[in-house]
Amino acid sequence: MQTLLRLKSLAFPLSVLAAVAMSFSCVPGDKSLSEKQDIYQGQDRALVDDNQRLRKEVHACKQQYAKLKRSVKPLEETRKGLEKELNLLRLRLLEKETEVKDLEKQRASLQEQLAEAIQEVVRAKAKLRSLESRAEAASNMAETEIALKALKKRGHLNKDDPSISRAEQLLKMSYKEFEKGNYGGALYLANQAKGHLKDVQLHTKADPMKPLPGEIPFSVPISLRVSKTSNLREGPGLNYKIVSTLKPGVALVGYSRMDEWINVKTESGVKGWIFQELVKGR
Repeated sequence: MQTLLRLKSLAFPLSVLAAVAMSFSCVPGDKSLSEKQDIYQGQDRALVDDNQRLRKEVHACKQQYAKLKRSVKPLEETRKGLEKELNLLRLRLLEKETEVKDLEKQRASLQEQLAEAIQEVVRAKAKLRSLESRAEAASNMAETEIALKALKKRGHLNKDDPSISRAEQLLKMSYKEFEKGNYGGALYLANQAKGHLKDVQLHTKADPMKPLPGEIPFSVPISLRVSKTSNLREGPGLNYKIVSTLKPGVALVGYSRMDEWINVKTESGVKGWIFQELVKGR
């Protein structure tokens, strides 16, 4: 009887344990953990794939950057070349503008000379046949011819200068009038030729330096001014000694150029070379 009671007392906890076990067997705990593990593994693989994809994109970006960098270099060189050419064109434009101004001055001078010619011809009539007029005309023609030859010997002289051509024509006309016996007219024409030669001398006597190999003289001297504080050098390059330091606004006269350098002289007489980007027209 006691044994039976003991068995009954043990039966309850066993039944409880069995029920608990059955309840745990009904909860899909192990299956849920497995699914979560699969999800985490899938996420890890996705992260690895993303990381590899990002690495490939970064590598592609680096290659594209290097390619762009290589393509930018020639563009930069082209830009510098265009800037250099632009500066040269500006300088040539300034040269042509100076030529136009000089031509306008010459035209005004010719108009004045024409007005003076009328009076000169009237005065010449009174001395047309005099020996004194003959000697004076011969002397002036000889002086004009000597001055013309001297100018032509100068290496920096522009042989196409209209003043030179006009002086030659007037001198030939002077000789013809002299042969005709029109000494007053010959004297007048010789003086006119002298006037043209004086204009040429004014433009050429201030030439600051002997031309260098590769130096290109301007057809006429150019009026310039310093745009930035600049060094005036003995030659066309940074390796030449500094002659003077010029402040903005200093007036210069340009005579020639070599590459990007201009041969100039200041109003005080200082001569040298200056970088063309540091000057402007007046």
